[in-house]
Amino acid sequence: IPNYLDRQILAMKEVFRLTKEMGHSTVVISGDVAEKDLKLHERDALLKTLLEIDESGDFTTLIISGNHDMHARGYSALRFLEVLYRKNRFKSTHVAVESPAIVTVRGQDFLLFPGFFEGKDINKALKSWIRKCKTPPVVLMHEVIKGAVSDSGFKLEHGVRIEPDLGALYFACGDLHIHQKLHGIQNGFYCGS
Repeated sequence: IPNYLDRQILAMKEVFRLTKEMGHSTVVISGDVAEKDLKLHERDALLKTLLEIDESGDFTTLIISGNHDMHARGYSALRFLEVLYRKNRFKSTHVAVESPAIVTVRGQDFLLFPGFFEGKDINKALKSWIRKCKTPPVVLMHEVIKGAVSDSGFKLEHGVRIEPDLGALYFACGDLHIHQKLHGIQNGFYCGS
């Protein structure tokens, strides 16, 4: 396995180690787990690591796809994870690649909301899914939010606008690599990378 892959697997395991050290047991991954041209040895290393973590029983892991995971519209490099998830091969790893899903972890709903809503009403879709939740959900998204700051420091005028009163507890957003509060949202952040 090439050295770069060893470093990435080590970094992934470190996230879970730090999560445990901090007394938490849920890890959310808001997209960009892999590159669209995921090579077989990379896929195998990712799967082996996720299965080890899943089988430990120490964590609940929630994963959605991001733009780097996408081969083409509607097909993700993470499709193999979603297939395994739907076949109940994971104990405590939940994957949403093609459509949203609601997962409840210790009484808290999480809305796994993958997808890219260019030209569609993202707020209407969010409202519909949030209404299905029993508790105000933590929403995992992978979107460019209008007004966010790009990796190079420029304020983005394109992107989606999220209505601030959708009833979500929190928005955990992926896509941009700078840790920042979501523009116009009281309870949401890009985690950064």
